[in-house]
Amino acid sequence: MNKKIILLLILFTFLFSSVYVFADVLKVISAFATFVSYKINHTPITNVSSVDKSFNAKISVDFGNYVSADAKINYYLDGSSSTILHSQTQQIENNKEFYISLSDIDGNSLGYQIQIDFKDSYGNNISAYSPSENIFNATTITNSTSVFVNVSDGATVEFVNGNQEYSNTKLYISTNSLGGNTTIIIKQLPLSSVNSASSLSKTSINNNKIISLYSVTSEPLVEIFSPLKVDFFYGLETDATKFLLKYRKTEADSWKNISITNVDLSKKIISANISKWGEYAIFVDENYNDNDYRPARRVIVKSRVGGETGFWFEHLTEGDTVKIYDVTGKKVAEINSGTERGFVWYGKNSSGGWVESGTYIYQIKVKGRSKLISGTIAFVK
Repeated sequence: MNKKIILLLILFTFLFSSVYVFADVLKVISAFATFVSYKINHTPITNVSSVDKSFNAKISVDFGNYVSADAKINYYLDGSSSTILHSQTQQIENNKEFYISLSDIDGNSLGYQIQIDFKDSYGNNISAYSPSENIFNATTITNSTSVFVNVSDGATVEFVNGNQEYSNTKLYISTNSLGGNTTIIIKQLPLSSVNSASSLSKTSINNNKIISLYSVTSEPLVEIFSPLKVDFFYGLETDATKFLLKYRKTEADSWKNISITNVDLSKKIISANISKWGEYAIFVDENYNDNDYRPARRVIVKSRVGGETGFWFEHLTEGDTVKIYDVTGKKVAEINSGTERGFVWYGKNSSGGWVESGTYIYQIKVKGRSKLISGTIAFVK
């Protein structure tokens, strides 16, 4: 074979191979550049409530140049990285907060490890861990927290419940508001510890259901010179909007009402100012007045296709009734059921047709109450 042809073949082979090698090098460089560009945000959970027994980690991820990612979490028994208690994986969206949870946990401690699996535009899979400083996190399962407070400094004492979607119970201690240096103890108590002998049953008082119970105290006991602001996390067991807060010093004492200064439904906390150490119980307030049942909207326009605009009569349940009358006194609709929110009238008669535009009268009958609740509403067709 001609030497020139052989040389040309060798040169062509070398160039052809170099292109592939160079392409692979570009892939590696691209993958590396992308690998160092991602960002994972997560604050490790230090405590989980032994009463609520719920773990819920908040995470957000900036994919960088990756096109997709999955989040995986391993839970380890008793804070050890050797025995996997539970494992789960879920798809995530870029730069959007997501939660990975675990319920009904038990034991004295829990370990967890979060892994983010990225995929770049070349199809390469890259794994990363969060938080980067500590791949494995050990979490204490407890019902209390204690913090030493220097009276001249003040402090915020926080009971971390392990649910990062909402807020924690916090006691705010301003400078010189206490009678001396002390250790503040916040303890979440199981509802079974409520003593029925003190006029409070284990589940309710005057039909109001207890949903959360805390002990707030100090060791040694010191006087509270000025009221302390406290945020109580009331838990995940209710979507209620009205609450009661009650206080007692010991189990032998009767419960007294405490004024609630604020309710934050998005964080699931109620706020108050307290001036005594003792137990604080949070109730769902199920004793509604007449206005709680009336519709918030007095005028509505006929729903468009697929719409759900209507008059909502909230807090009504099975056994309650709403009747709608026109101005001549003719009944046009009767509603006997609804959702957890209450009953709704969309502006239709008993036959399913739209009523005419005008003013209508509603009458609400709540079981157990002899008095009817009445009012007027306007429907625009």
